[in-house]
Order: sequence, then C-alpha cells, then structure tokens
Amino acid sequence: MRTLVVVACLVAAGGCLDDELDPSMASTTNDVYIALQRDFQTFRSWTRIQVGDAEIVGGHPAGPRFVYLSRAPVDGEFPVGTIIVKTTEVGEAATWKIHARVKRGGGFNARGSIGWEWFDLRINASDEALMMWRGEKPPANHGYESLPGLGATSSMDGDCNSCHAAARDTDFILAPAVRAMITPAAPAP
Repeated sequence: MRTLVVVACLVAAGGCLDDELDPSMASTTNDVYIALQRDFQTFRSWTRIQVGDAEIVGGHPAGPRFVYLSRAPVDGEFPVGTIIVKTTEVGEAATWKIHARVKRGGGFNARGSIGWEWFDLRINASDEALMMWRGEKPPANHGYESLPGLGATSSMDGDCNSCHAAARDTDFILAPAVRAMITPAAPAP
C-alpha cells in the first residue's frame, strides 16, 4: 500500500507542475502557464519586430523599441504560454529598459488585460535576464506615470493595464506591427 501511495504522489506531482511547461507546448484556453526566470533567458533569439522609437508617456522611454515573440498568434490571439518581451535598446544590454508579458491564462488579471501577467526584466553582467517584478501591475512607486483621464482613484492608474485595456479586441496588443499578426487583412473587393 505504501508503494502505491508513493507512486500516485509521484505521478500527480510530475504531471501538474505548470511552471514546467515549455512555452511552445501550452495551447488550450484551460491551460495555465507560470513563467519562471529561466523562461526569459533566450528571448533575444526569438522573432524580433521593431515597434517604434518615440517616447510613450507612461513608462516607455525614447529609443529603438523591439518586441520579441516566443510564438505566433493562433486564431486571433496568443496561446497560453506565449511570452512577449519589449525592449528599448539604447547602449549595452545591461542598460536596456525591458518589459515583458506572459499569456498566463486561467482568468489571471481578470480586471485588466485578461490572461496576461506583466514583468520587468534586466540583463545582468553575466548576460542573464533577471525578473525585477511580476504580477497584474507594477509595484507601487515603480515609476509609471499617471495617465490622462484615469484620475488618482483608478485602480489601474499608472500601470500596464491602463493602456493595454484599450486593445481588448486584439488580445491587449497595442503595437501596430504585432496587432497586424492578430487582425486578419480585409478581403480584397
């Protein structure tokens, strides 16, 4: 009986660790993906798209900005397990401003950009991507500005959701080059 209990525990533990999923393997809407620091290590080898260079009020400084995609969208949205990293690449990688999001799924961030978890990353002297924070919104006093029209009482004041919520129809993606991957081109007349 003891052996049966041990085997059952090992099987249950081995098959349920969401943080062990490969981002390219998660696919159904019922999936939940918990990103770990190691999941960001190879982001500079992913699909890279330039998305601008002008300052964006609210947290994105001026400079060449790129988005790195771990996978392409499917049927108008990014699958659970998708990782998107946005960089402002000025100077050495250790000085870049790096924001990221992970399609966590499972109803995460239900009052914001549904399904998405936000991250801030830095590259250290050993060229490793480090998580500085993660969650539904940045920590207090992170440096995001209050955005016009939200007012000081908004629960999303000065966070990622306050801008990205406007793009609900395109899986909360704002960058036109990435939105184009989600929104199919209109048929020719």
